[in-house]
Amino acid sequence: MTALNEEGTPVGHFLMRMADYQYESVHLGFIIVDSQIRGQGYGKEMVSLVIRYAFDILKVKRVTLSVFDNNLSAHSCYKATGIVDEKYNEGIFQYGNDKWGQ
Repeated sequence: MTALNEEGTPVGHFLMRMADYQYESVHLGFIIVDSQIRGQGYGKEMVSLVIRYAFDILKVKRVTLSVFDNNLSAHSCYKATGIVDEKYNEGIFQYGNDKWGQ
């Protein structure tokens, strides 16, 4: 999905994936906000709206997402929407010689 600002200009993008209606859950992924407008509240509003959509329209009871441990600003954004940390997977993703946790 693409997020638009008040003028209709794209400001962000995200995916809703791994919908599991048996367990009433959906996972958010690839949440991206235009780097030129980060820090202006678009990410928080985007995530808040998609969470409301998931609960109100899709009727799921659980929304999940993962964030790399080196992405502190995104982690803060998600926590500001009410998302809570459940578990940490240390070094689960390898990028070059680095291992990132989620």
